[in-house]
Amino acid sequence: VAMTDLASKGFTANETIAAMPGIISAAAASGEDLSLAADTVASALNIFGLEAAESSRVADVLAQSANTSAAGIDDLGYVLKYAGAPAAALGISLEEVAAAAGIMTNAGLDGSNAGTALRASLLALNNPAKAQEKIMAGLGFSMQDSSGKTKGLSAIVGDLTKSMEGMTEAEKVATLAKLVGTEAVS
Repeated sequence: VAMTDLASKGFTANETIAAMPGIISAAAASGEDLSLAADTVASALNIFGLEAAESSRVADVLAQSANTSAAGIDDLGYVLKYAGAPAAALGISLEEVAAAAGIMTNAGLDGSNAGTALRASLLALNNPAKAQEKIMAGLGFSMQDSSGKTKGLSAIVGDLTKSMEGMTEAEKVATLAKLVGTEAVS
């Protein structure tokens, strides 16, 4: 079934064979179904434009997130489904997306909600409306570095946290809700 899943995602026979060791490792490390692991690893490979031979690295990243957080492979699959493509397009790594998924599921979100919130946040901060742009300017916060390249997730979160120093928790939540929307503020 796992090989059929890979073929349905466009993998050739040789790519499928190359991907299987990593997929088997991910399934074993996470305790998840082989088919689910195959689908999630294949999605990550496709989303981030990686070669099938990198399946072991992808599997290790996913297994690490699953083993050190409340996220399961199914949660990671949902985060990739909803937030993977925008994150990859912005140059955010698979490792940071997987780490974010773990952190968000530890905070009580399931994979679907975490992926939706992460996608909405990335899109809102990357292309802010005028009101949000004004808030960001007032905070001295930008998602891009001085050369216009998108910062990594840890830098984005760190910079945003630093820009809100001195605010009460209620003010921080209100500011974040204005920036990314009430659904994504979590």
